[in-house]
Amino acid sequence: VLALGNTPEAPAGGRQPGSSAGAMAYPESYHRMMNNTQGEYARSVPQQMWQWFCDDPAAFLELQFRKALLFWDGREIPNNVSLQYDGIGASYILRYLFIGRNHLIFALGAAGILFFLGDAFKKRKTELLMLYGFSAAFYVAVVIFYILSRFKAPVIPFLTIFGGGVLCSWYSMFITAPKERRFITGCRIAIFALLGCFFSCAAYNGYRDMEPAINRWLYPDGIVLDMAAWMAITPLSEQSIAHGGMPQAIPDFTRGKWMYRPAKDVVNLPTVQEEEQENKNEFGYSRK
Repeated sequence: VLALGNTPEAPAGGRQPGSSAGAMAYPESYHRMMNNTQGEYARSVPQQMWQWFCDDPAAFLELQFRKALLFWDGREIPNNVSLQYDGIGASYILRYLFIGRNHLIFALGAAGILFFLGDAFKKRKTELLMLYGFSAAFYVAVVIFYILSRFKAPVIPFLTIFGGGVLCSWYSMFITAPKERRFITGCRIAIFALLGCFFSCAAYNGYRDMEPAINRWLYPDGIVLDMAAWMAITPLSEQSIAHGGMPQAIPDFTRGKWMYRPAKDVVNLPTVQEEEQENKNEFGYSRK
């Protein structure tokens, strides 16, 4: 699982959020990483992850950031069973229970974590610090591996505590606030509520929409190809002809580093404007 979620081609989660149950994605870079754990020059998965981080820290950290955002997405990321498609059809409780889809729990939990953050460090409440510690440890443990709903399920009780606590605090704040300050109190509550909804409903999709622009900013020149691989075609062709057309292996001039190059979107090249009049030969036929 560590290799599955930490390769240059790895998605942030096993499946697209909100999709039905099915097999997870196993990119080609995952199989290469697992093959590299065997043989005479075998390297463990953490060693290969560290090598990728050293070669391209921006791509490695971008993947971790993407997984960190996906963790807070309230949509289900199923594997073998989908509650949204399978469970709701079999359970009357899940069919009519809105919080069964986690949007409300994750939104209120994120709002509570942000709201109580100041009290946790200023007042040094032991119970609150322990709750933050357990939640943070579990959060990091899931993000470093892979994002699936069954991996996120154990954190729901912690988020429920944060969500219930923040609702009680908001109600108490609004009731006890003087009338002239209730508008400001309500605005403060609305800001934290909107932040929680943003992380649960829009943060991941919003980042994915901006991801191509971010990659173009990080790599304005794209991935520079090794000229040696291009120049090797001529001598390899000569060797192939000399051996009766047998295929020849192209040497790996990057010494395995090509596996850690991040995948890039295809750049739209400018189109060439065609001439209005056709170019004809002396017999009047078009040369096109």
